[in-house]
Amino acid sequence: MLKKVLNKKNTTYIFFIIWFLLFISLSLFRDSRLDENIYIGDSVEIANILQRGEWIGNYGIGLHGFLNKLFIGAIFIFTGPSVFIATLTNIVFAISSGIVFYKILSKHLNFSKIYSLLGVTLLFSSYQFLTYTPTFYRDIPALFFVLLTIYSILDQPFTEIYLHYFLFF
Repeated sequence: MLKKVLNKKNTTYIFFIIWFLLFISLSLFRDSRLDENIYIGDSVEIANILQRGEWIGNYGIGLHGFLNKLFIGAIFIFTGPSVFIATLTNIVFAISSGIVFYKILSKHLNFSKIYSLLGVTLLFSSYQFLTYTPTFYRDIPALFFVLLTIYSILDQPFTEIYLHYFLFF
């Protein structure tokens, strides 16, 4: 019975939708922390500066990791400042990290579908991941870009030869 459910094509989509709903529900019960308030304030200020047609380089704003704040600031131009939008963006980065990790496990490490989903479950259920996903910290987007870099390196045609060499010799 379990094999019939796991062999269906939509199982992976359902898996990630369930985790998305879990992360959304966790974001409803969170409390904003000091650094998170500063990051959101920086994003709001970046949005205001960009609306005036200026670049943020002239201001001492977002000096502590500005790329994620710049992305959220650009979104805030269209939506207005919102903690929910910042949190939702972080949740989308978290789910995207899981998708990239799933592809690394299934395509490059040749894990079966069930083991790849279990690997993503281990990633998603770690304490740090559960703590930082429903917030506006930059750790989850940083993890996403690290996993995306690893995936793009592994996706090169010559990498399989070197990966086999380093893993088995």
